[in-house]
Amino acid sequence: MQITLEADYAVRCLAYLKDHKDGVCVLGDISKDTKIPAAFLSKILQKMIKRGLVKSTKGKNGGFALAKDPGNIS
Repeated sequence: MQITLEADYAVRCLAYLKDHKDGVCVLGDISKDTKIPAAFLSKILQKMIKRGLVKSTKGKNGGFALAKDPGNIS
C-alpha cells in the first residue's frame, strides 16, 4: 500500500505533537525535527486544524498542539 507524501508528513507531525504534548510546538522546531519542509508543513497543519486534529495558538508563546487526546485520533 502506498500513501502520499502529504499523508506521511501528517502522520509524522501528529506523532511529534503526541510526544511533545506538554506544551505548544513552533513550526520551525517541528519542521527541523521531522525533516518536513516548513512551507509544506504549514499547509498540512492548516488542513489538520480545519479537521479538528490540531489546534494553534497565536502570539509570543504560540504554536501547535494536538486538539484531541492521542487515543481518540485514528
